[in-house]
Amino acid sequence: MTNYNPQNRDASGRYMLLNEWTSVSDVGKTFDGRVFSMAQYVETEEKHIKALIPQWRN
Repeated sequence: MTNYNPQNRDASGRYMLLNEWTSVSDVGKTFDGRVFSMAQYVETEEKHIKALIPQWRN
């Protein structure tokens, strides 16, 4: 599982930053004309955690 789209990596595997947020430090910044909120960050991180819980139980 990855937070970032694997199609946006270069040949060496480095992520090529696009106009998108990558961490909590991006809260309050503007991406695609919209301010990235803490609520959006928490919602996304909760989805990641919920996706991982079944794997931890195995």
